[in-house]
Amino acid sequence: MNTWPDSKKPYKSDGCTMWPDGPNFNCCKDHDDVYRWGGDWQQRLVCDIILMLCVKGNSGWFWAVVMFIGVRIGGSPFLPTPWRWGFGHQWPKYKD
Repeated sequence: MNTWPDSKKPYKSDGCTMWPDGPNFNCCKDHDDVYRWGGDWQQRLVCDIILMLCVKGNSGWFWAVVMFIGVRIGGSPFLPTPWRWGFGHQWPKYKD
């Protein structure tokens, strides 16, 4: 479990949220590490594309596109989910 320097809240990646971890676990863990802090819409898009390419390398294009669509919809910073873009910040207060 990692504790980030500017946060007292402990953090542990849940891997591929609502998706079998399998060979994509490291792709999802890296994605979670970036999603925790959030940023602007372009940073989120780049993060999601990197995840898609990583999943493509492990599981093929079909699953990569399915994962990409899932994180674009389910990872919205406007949803009060524990896996949203910027989940390390209190919701609904979201910082760019």
